[in-house]
Amino acid sequence: MADRWFVLEEIEGLAIAPSGGAFVIADYDRVDDTSGETVFWSIGSVIAGK
Repeated sequence: MADRWFVLEEIEGLAIAPSGGAFVIADYDRVDDTSGETVFWSIGSVIAGK
């Protein structure tokens, strides 16, 4: 099961859209052995029933 998880170094920001969708952004600029990419993705709705 552990191979299905994505480990974040540090969440840089969280945005909640008017529709209730939540988005997280993280980057890896200070981690050894990474390319320094920025990751932005939806984590689903934060409004019950949506």
